[in-house]
Amino acid sequence: MNTTRLKRWPRPLDAVIIIIAVLVIVLISIEVYGGRGSAARLLVQSEGRTFVYPLDQDRILEVKGPLGITTIEIRDGRARFVDSPCRDKICVAYGWLENPGEWTACLPNKVLAAIEDNSSKEASIDFLSY
Repeated sequence: MNTTRLKRWPRPLDAVIIIIAVLVIVLISIEVYGGRGSAARLLVQSEGRTFVYPLDQDRILEVKGPLGITTIEIRDGRARFVDSPCRDKICVAYGWLENPGEWTACLPNKVLAAIEDNSSKEASIDFLSY
């Protein structure tokens, strides 16, 4: 009777490949989801003007738009819309902006906020297109 033996798994080389794959995934995750440090800034645009605020200083911003005042809070290195004169308040419901590249806007009041890394020379979002 000829029986086939199942191969043992994992073999030593299999374990090495799995460890390398896990390390690569961890390193990529740290790069993508890692902290932004103190180098991030908040870009706010309203009425054709762009304002830049560092995220390392807690503050409340009052930004004037066509409908009235939009309130933006910067706290603990992140930012959010607290209040806006728009009807649906989708911008307020969006919540915190925490990472470079994240943005939100109050379209009725024409106020846009985006987080950007200080290393960028130009805004990563085309403010004119919203």
